[in-house]
Amino acid sequence: MPQFPEQSCINRFLHELGSVQCLQLERISELLLRRFGLWRQLDRVDLDIDSTGLIVYGNTYEGMRKGYFPRQRGRRGYRLTVATTANPAGPEILALAFDPANVHPAGRLWDCLYQAADVLGTLECIGVVRADASFGSGADVQELLDLGLSFIVKGVSNQTAINFAAHVPPTQWESLDLFTQVCDLGPQRISKCRHRVRVVLVKLMTRRFDRPVYSHLYTTLSPEQADAEQIVTRYNGRQCIEALFKSAKYGLAIDHLRTRRYRPIESFLHVAAITFNLLSWFRFYLLAQVGLGDLGMRELTQMLMDIPAKCSRADNQVLLSFPARHPLTPALARL
Repeated sequence: MPQFPEQSCINRFLHELGSVQCLQLERISELLLRRFGLWRQLDRVDLDIDSTGLIVYGNTYEGMRKGYFPRQRGRRGYRLTVATTANPAGPEILALAFDPANVHPAGRLWDCLYQAADVLGTLECIGVVRADASFGSGADVQELLDLGLSFIVKGVSNQTAINFAAHVPPTQWESLDLFTQVCDLGPQRISKCRHRVRVVLVKLMTRRFDRPVYSHLYTTLSPEQADAEQIVTRYNGRQCIEALFKSAKYGLAIDHLRTRRYRPIESFLHVAAITFNLLSWFRFYLLAQVGLGDLGMRELTQMLMDIPAKCSRADNQVLLSFPARHPLTPALARL
């Protein structure tokens, strides 16, 4: 194309994408991950699986349904479920599933797991799977145990945690910090699961210290691999995927849907996932070498990519000239 497309061209392009193009984009994402993925630096890759809602405004969006949105009861939209790597070098999106908002995310747990395994080559390459309460039913835990996967998953019902806590003596609690206590209950029987599973109980003191809030974690890690405190700490590391959703919404504007048709929206999200990974690799392979590896997705898209520059050709080379007074110019000149 002789120039960057305008918004109307992008909208028309997205509008023409169908199921075939969506599968092609998924395949492109897998090929890029296998060639450039940061996960290749690890023997076993830890996975975070979570979902987020995409609210729409209007009644003409194809396939939209009422669903659960925090502090937005009764709104309509879609649900996006992703599997990402928990890699110190940076997160990557390995799998993506898109559904109407009334579809429970637990149904996509296995799709994301097997899509991630396709990228990694085998299920044996998956390290520890971390997921929130949406994926913490007894049936899900049983399936994870049958597959032989290591996991730390939050239990789906707080009432189950309250029932466990009723039988724990005060001396058995260990302090994690000023407001949090943990207790390792060991292997326990849970509903809809034929296997025993290790349970770590968490008690969070509220501002009114007479009303603690209980939750519980299921895990296959043994006490020798991780004690109760380490289990809770590792689970809290899931905040990385929540930060990923926030950066994708504010940095890549995935909640600003450019079309109202279902398959084009899904294709747009695949493009956004590919863009997220490309920017992660750009940050690791290039920007980290000049001291800019800490730039977030929002800084990359709204500061770095927004720098006005002049492009010219000389001796079959492309030359970029950046403004001399821009604060990022000295670092970019070293690339």
